[in-house]
Amino acid sequence: MKKHLILLILLLNLFETYSQSINLALKKDAIGKDALWGKYTHPELFKILSRTKKIAIIPPSTALFSRSGNQEFLRQTQERLNVVSSKFQSVYFTLLSKKSLSTLIQNPDETNKILSERNLVNLETLQKIPKNNLCFILGVDAVMYIDVTMENLKSQVAEAYLNAISIKSTTDELAIGLRIYEKANGDFIWSNKFYDKVKSNESDVDIFRNIINSSIPALPFVLR
Repeated sequence: MKKHLILLILLLNLFETYSQSINLALKKDAIGKDALWGKYTHPELFKILSRTKKIAIIPPSTALFSRSGNQEFLRQTQERLNVVSSKFQSVYFTLLSKKSLSTLIQNPDETNKILSERNLVNLETLQKIPKNNLCFILGVDAVMYIDVTMENLKSQVAEAYLNAISIKSTTDELAIGLRIYEKANGDFIWSNKFYDKVKSNESDVDIFRNIINSSIPALPFVLR
């Protein structure tokens, strides 16, 4: 067993350097990455929320951080992440409509229709547009962004070795970052990150459902 552990450490160290170059490239371009990993509350948040009557939920962005150099694996995993997260906008709308205090949540169908009419369907464009302009376009007082990520924590070689010696461990971390911006000045007023690790017997759908449910009570405009 000691030999197995030594070999495992060597394998992980060998691929750590290789994986860092991949991670840096992916993280540099990841939409919303900076905000996703932070927890922030504006000093005058509740004063701002008192004048916030309507919030629009923006279609989610996704990013994959991986230590694998296998391009087909990366493509399939990113595709899997996109499919799972594509429903999050409507899921948050349904849940928040039931729990929001005095704030109306705009129907995603209306939000997406307006975005399509204004040719604002590209997620990178939505990240860069001034948030006060976006609120004005959508006819709301604030916008909520959803950043969805999956981080593959082990290289495929290390994972294969762990499986070969019957060691089961967590392979992926799934996370949802929520960001809210107000209309008046386009100010960033709130953010938080919610995450969990996925084990081999859990599906992406199940774990994301748990993450979403845990994120709802933390939002500043909902009934706890």
